[in-house]
Amino acid sequence: MAYINQYLLSDPRLYKDIVSQLSCLLNSTESRIDSERIKHITYANWQQRYYYWPDQVFHGHWKNFEQRKKSDGFWSLALLGQAARFHFDNDIRRLAIQSVKFDSWQAWISKQSGLPVIAYQLNQMLDKSLFNNDVELDSILKNLIGFRAIVSPHHPLIESYIDNNGLHETHLHLNGTTLIEQLWNHALQHPDLILENLVKENNNTRVQLLYASNPYLSEPLEYYKLLRLARQLREFLLTWLYQDEKAVILAREILYKNILSAENPSYFPNEEAYCSKIGHWSHISELHWQVKLQNELKSRKGNNSIYDSCYLLYVLSMNCYQKLLVQGSDQYGFDQFQKFADDGVREEVEAEYKSRFFQLHGPNVMGKPDLTTLEARFAPKKTLGKNEKLIRNILSGFLAYAKGECKLTQSADLDDLSKDILTINRPKLRLVAHFIKRKWVSADGGYFYQSLRESLLVYGAVLIELLEQSPNLKKIITGIDAAANELDAPPEVFSSFYRYCKKNGFKNFTYHVGEDFDHLVTGIRAVFDAVNFLDLKNGDRVGHATAIGIDPKLWLNSMPEKIFIKRIDWLDNLLFIREIALSNVEIDFSILKLEEEILKILECLGLEKNINIAQRVFDMRGLDPFVVKSFLFDETSSLVGWLSSELDMVSKYSYESLAFLHQRWFNEDCLKSAEELIEINMADTSSKLIIQLQQSVQRLISDKHIVIESLPTSNVRISHYKTVYEHHLFRWLRVPERRVEGDSDMLIALGSDDPGIFVTDMRNEIYHIFSTLRHQFNLDSHTALSYIKTLNENGRIYHFNYDSDVIRDRKEGYGIIDLP
Repeated sequence: MAYINQYLLSDPRLYKDIVSQLSCLLNSTESRIDSERIKHITYANWQQRYYYWPDQVFHGHWKNFEQRKKSDGFWSLALLGQAARFHFDNDIRRLAIQSVKFDSWQAWISKQSGLPVIAYQLNQMLDKSLFNNDVELDSILKNLIGFRAIVSPHHPLIESYIDNNGLHETHLHLNGTTLIEQLWNHALQHPDLILENLVKENNNTRVQLLYASNPYLSEPLEYYKLLRLARQLREFLLTWLYQDEKAVILAREILYKNILSAENPSYFPNEEAYCSKIGHWSHISELHWQVKLQNELKSRKGNNSIYDSCYLLYVLSMNCYQKLLVQGSDQYGFDQFQKFADDGVREEVEAEYKSRFFQLHGPNVMGKPDLTTLEARFAPKKTLGKNEKLIRNILSGFLAYAKGECKLTQSADLDDLSKDILTINRPKLRLVAHFIKRKWVSADGGYFYQSLRESLLVYGAVLIELLEQSPNLKKIITGIDAAANELDAPPEVFSSFYRYCKKNGFKNFTYHVGEDFDHLVTGIRAVFDAVNFLDLKNGDRVGHATAIGIDPKLWLNSMPEKIFIKRIDWLDNLLFIREIALSNVEIDFSILKLEEEILKILECLGLEKNINIAQRVFDMRGLDPFVVKSFLFDETSSLVGWLSSELDMVSKYSYESLAFLHQRWFNEDCLKSAEELIEINMADTSSKLIIQLQQSVQRLISDKHIVIESLPTSNVRISHYKTVYEHHLFRWLRVPERRVEGDSDMLIALGSDDPGIFVTDMRNEIYHIFSTLRHQFNLDSHTALSYIKTLNENGRIYHFNYDSDVIRDRKEGYGIIDLP
């Protein structure tokens, strides 16, 4: 922390206060913003974050800020200027973040849009003569920032490598990719639609907690008012920039009425003239007028407090709205992430795909795309018609980006669209169908996860039917995945579905696992279960797998003394530990105590107190419950087709074990007891035991030649990390400071996950790793680049091709770089 406003520009308290002060400025009852009120809010913001520093530290920073404010002349410019000076390279040739400050910048833009700060930096770089020529300024801005409204560092080695080789994206969700600046422009122009979507999703309990965490903007209507006000603020500022004094007076009156009543109808001629660029250039429109406005604030004489206040309030509005779109650096866990995925604000914009592909192109407008391989995930629909529409939209959007709309004659036929896409090599588009993990409780009825298991088959059958109709589409949709909150459903629930997909021609599989967990042992076991129950093989992948890489001490130190976990999950954790011990791995846990705990839980569940049977059943959880029941009750006549092979699997096990498993899955009392939370003492789990478990699963993955999709920024947001420096990737790469004796050689590829929700992309992920290796692990640039090459090449080798049998048969791949 080196400046006072680190998160002040997204503080809803300041937003509310400036709204009330602005009305006084507009009706001329006040001439300036009250600096003491801003100071008090700044102090509250500061004290909440830096409570361990005495007040004199704050007062010193505030005096320094006042000097900056006097120099810049305006509140808005002083606040933005601090962030720009701290983070950006002082180089007029290019727009770039200082490599050593990149992690700080990424934390900053997780809380507020970087675009106004970018505008400030550009004002320092650009020749002032450009501000008199909108066409030329537009062209310069496009060349400086490109198709994405985010900025990376600049290093010749990385730039040359990306240009020559391209990056291989192995894990990106199309929904969740759009950056805030495009979403902001859409929201301003369609506030009624945004309100409708926000209200529709407001019954979601996770989303309700998102509002509950912000008492100053605590309901959809508050955001609706914010959007209407921000739109009118933009119109007023554009009028000041481009129109005469008479028009400014009228716009000022309309703005004042809008503050008094958000229902006041308004007219936006300047918005239509200056902010109507098509989706993938909307960030340039926004940047253009903000650059000009900041220049005008500095260059026009007289008291411009109203315009300064309006611009400050506009920036605050934009950043407060971002709280619905981006997971902040202080919001950990998948539940936090899911609030942003579920709150409805992305729904309309992300029905169209072209702009997202432009965004992923990178900063070089006239150059090559950043990506050579783009594996994009989508969620299949329930009906054939909806699937056809979804896939057509994705493919058409990609072709519109890759070939240009003016030259594109788009066929309605999916097979023709797929054939066209197969001719494009940079980026090469492949799609992975990710099926959604959904929560189940015994009160829902049926056997263990019955509703999810049955719905998976329905959705899977529809997708397979679509692929049978389109042979070329089979070469585009090349993999199967399961996504969403892993706390909602364990890997075993997907086991028979994955076998169903294999029977129907799918060859490539991955699975989100070990990303979020209530206990680290649960996360490690989940990775173990995914590999075994989903029968992952050479060339298959797992997404995240944080649990088998995170430093156990870091995790244990971040947790409370006690936690609560489902009884059935803790039973499986104990059986997992025992299985590792039985495989001749020394464990730091008393076997006697372990077995006592197992017997106690079996008794609570009403299951037979037989440890050997319980251990066998632990390995049988991947069987299909419906087939197990049919076999036990001799109702197997209907088990034909792929179910006959499921029956063959079941029939290999003893009646005693199957009966035990049946009771665990079907008995109502057992299911209810399984869901009850039990208290776990964290001191009972040592870091030594966790490393032993991690390394056992690492060996399993390494021996099977399974690749891990690593997603650094996503893991920092969702896991227990504060910065990329703490990330387990460096342990897996065996960077000398992070090397752990006994770890296996891991095959790692990279992905960006949800670029819009995490404000990143593959270029940023590469620079994150490169900058951390250089500045925090003190490696030279060429050594740092060699690690980048290793990760990126694995993405090339192990991307999901239609003909991946070729990959399965070869053992090439890039493991760690073993430095002395």
